[in-house]
Amino acid sequence: MSLALPALAPPAPAPPAPAPPALAPLPLAAAGSGVDLLVLGASAGGPAAIEAVLGDLGDRLEVPVVIAQHMPAGFTAGFAQRLDGNLALPVREARHHECLRPGVVYIAPGGHHLRVERDGGELRAVLDAAAPGTHVSPSVDTLFRSAAKATGGRLAAVVLSGMGSDGAAAMAQLARAGVPTIAQDGATSAIFGMPRAAILAGGAAEVLPLQDIGPRLLALLSAPVYRSGGWSRATRSTSSSCWNGLRR
Repeated sequence: MSLALPALAPPAPAPPAPAPPALAPLPLAAAGSGVDLLVLGASAGGPAAIEAVLGDLGDRLEVPVVIAQHMPAGFTAGFAQRLDGNLALPVREARHHECLRPGVVYIAPGGHHLRVERDGGELRAVLDAAAPGTHVSPSVDTLFRSAAKATGGRLAAVVLSGMGSDGAAAMAQLARAGVPTIAQDGATSAIFGMPRAAILAGGAAEVLPLQDIGPRLLALLSAPVYRSGGWSRATRSTSSSCWNGLRR
């Protein structure tokens, strides 16, 4: 005699994957009220684009420039040295906890993420070793978010040629807060991945060809800004001996 086995109920469907947590808004109380810092992010095709933009900035800036270019450890020092020899602006690989001086370009070291932090009246570079297996470093998102927090939104951010989407999430946050954000256009990008991702995320207030990015940054640095009492010249929010000095 055979026994009938009870029919097995079909397995319950797996619960839907939880939605990724929403990014917390950045505390940008002063967004749109001047520029104290320029930040650039790039990956594949970035070195040539970075050199072109920096070359268009001339030889004197009133603010620091911090750059996250995806590169392995050991390569960014040589990249910084090459730029320093080719450009009017001094360029160096950033060191942990060093003060960011106006008119100096800082390259985030390969194998590290660079955060900008405020230390009293100064801005400083803070380096964190990238975890083993990290897909991209230095991280553009990390640089942009920390710079926005440290400056209270008084910055301009640029994403240049590169593969992937690093920087897009932070650019979207900055753009929503009224921070000037620029993405390199497809026609002049060697790899249109990172700029395209920033554009699709709503993070590019402007999309410009490479040759227009440097002049646009200079215009942002010198432009009048709107305050509640009317139009006035932009002023620098940081006053410290750190900001009064290094000129080559």
